[in-house]
Amino acid sequence: MTRGANGKTGKPRASVRQKVAHGAFLITAARSVSRALDLVTLMVLARLLTPADFGLVAIATSAVQLTEAMLELPTGNALLQLKSVGRKPLDTAFTFALLRGLFVAALLAGLSFPLANFFGDERLVPLICFLSVAPALRGLRSPRAFLLFKHLRFRPDATAEIFGKLAALCIAITLALETGSYWAIAAGSVANPLFYVIATYVLVPARPRFTLHSWRLFHRYLGWSIAAQGLSALNWQTDRFVLAKIASQTTVGLFATTRDIAAMPYKVIFESIQRPVISALSRSNGHRDRQGDTYRLTLSAVLSIGIPIAFAQAILAPQLVELVLGPQWLTVVLVFQAASLTLIPGLFSSMTSSLLYASGKPNLIFTRNLYDWAARMPLTVGLTLWGGWKGAVMAFVVSDCLLAFLCMMLVRRTVGISVFQQLAGAWRAAISGICMVGIMLVVGHSTEAGSGPLGIILYLLWMVPLAGSVYAVMLLVIWISIGRPDGIERLAFHFAEPLLPKTARRIVLGRS
Repeated sequence: MTRGANGKTGKPRASVRQKVAHGAFLITAARSVSRALDLVTLMVLARLLTPADFGLVAIATSAVQLTEAMLELPTGNALLQLKSVGRKPLDTAFTFALLRGLFVAALLAGLSFPLANFFGDERLVPLICFLSVAPALRGLRSPRAFLLFKHLRFRPDATAEIFGKLAALCIAITLALETGSYWAIAAGSVANPLFYVIATYVLVPARPRFTLHSWRLFHRYLGWSIAAQGLSALNWQTDRFVLAKIASQTTVGLFATTRDIAAMPYKVIFESIQRPVISALSRSNGHRDRQGDTYRLTLSAVLSIGIPIAFAQAILAPQLVELVLGPQWLTVVLVFQAASLTLIPGLFSSMTSSLLYASGKPNLIFTRNLYDWAARMPLTVGLTLWGGWKGAVMAFVVSDCLLAFLCMMLVRRTVGISVFQQLAGAWRAAISGICMVGIMLVVGHSTEAGSGPLGIILYLLWMVPLAGSVYAVMLLVIWISIGRPDGIERLAFHFAEPLLPKTARRIVLGRS
């Protein structure tokens, strides 16, 4: 395997890995900007609206997201499996996405009345109907974007996403200032996909046609994936529905919004790497060892990024919650901390999904989600009824850990990487992260954040770089001390090498 990596077969593999890394870096940067815009929007809206407003929209949004995810059509993943993509498969994928969006919108309009009766709030009827426009809009994006994904070109999609977020930010904040109504949140949710779709046609022009000519290319993915996505969405939204029935809208707003904010880094990381990783893993289909090697290195790299973020978020939870949402939200810091730490098991499950999609095994994703549902549903319902929002926190922590273990078992079955090997890929990041946490606790105990947003920002401006520096130095020291194995450290050095002085390059490479 080592010789092969240096031989003729190794060059293309290295090239693909660099393309994946470059694509992932580009999308990560774009998604980071996108989520930063989301945070700015939340920071403003949380000070103009009440937690009850967020709770009402959270209930409606959960209904929309659940229905949308249950009818998700991963046509893009199916197209990535094809060696070459022609006009008819692209038009078929567009037609499927459009029909699915229209069906979701119609279904939600019909469900809005019984849902409003169930939760005892008539305002949900127009709110759900309005939010249901978003799924229909998402199905209209330029189909030619899939061709760019297949060739590991992600800049146009990243640009379109940022444009959509900027438009949503402006519209939501303007409406909140003018009306002080929860409709500002809903308007931003619909404006985002609308302007994203417009941008895709400007950046990647296309004239799609309505056809189902190539439907057979998608039927295997559509069947299993719809079922798998439905279970996954149900697993994610169950605690919100249970809380909405037994608690006030204020409690739901506090819980749902805080958890969503904590999950933003997870979404940035996974949404950024999903398409590049599926593209890379798809190229090694039929070569189990090569696919396993690619997966192992990618998982290790993702965990090396996710672990310090999860640890730092949990330590800085009080400051982050007060800065983003305001002091009235500090009662749910525990939700933020728990959701931050579950970023780590969440990365295992998300990476497994990419592997199984790339391997053409959506049936295993359904099986995994079914087992997850069988464990998560009774835990969520029972613990939430018993302990309210604190019980819901316990439920999603335990459930996410169980799901991660199940995913590791599926990876062992698919590419032959043992559970121990998967966990071992994170040991350098784990040790470095623990050292980082120790420094943060010691320094944080002796220095407190100032009062108000400005004081918190000044505190974070020196604490976050300090934590990042400690983590990076420890990771580099451990990597050099064990012989500089292949991993994210080598990849990071590859990109940073032109910027480093010769002395630093010699130290990193071990040259005299």
